[in-house]
Amino acid sequence: MAVSLHDLSADLAAKADWLYARIRRREWLQQSEELGWFNGYYDEEGRRLEGDHAGGVRMTLAGQVFALMGAIATDEQARQIVRSVDRYLHDPSVGGPRLDTDFALTPKG
Repeated sequence: MAVSLHDLSADLAAKADWLYARIRRREWLQQSEELGWFNGYYDEEGRRLEGDHAGGVRMTLAGQVFALMGAIATDEQARQIVRSVDRYLHDPSVGGPRLDTDFALTPKG
């Protein structure tokens, strides 16, 4: 089967656009008008690990870095991510952000 490079490129670009839009829509966690970030992880039961939880806010730095480096985050989402990182992950004792908040997960068993 022969496929033109132009058609292949256009098809892959369309698939990437669809995937980026899906991530923006389904994984974005809007906490307030000023704060928001992307969920990056799920537990074994398929539940989101990040966001507002009974034990407090859960956030990881890795999920935000990937969304920013991969150009998934819109400009406004990027601004909200930076504010959220400053609020929840900044740790003056280490001179920058921690990798995640304390998830306060209880061990199974």
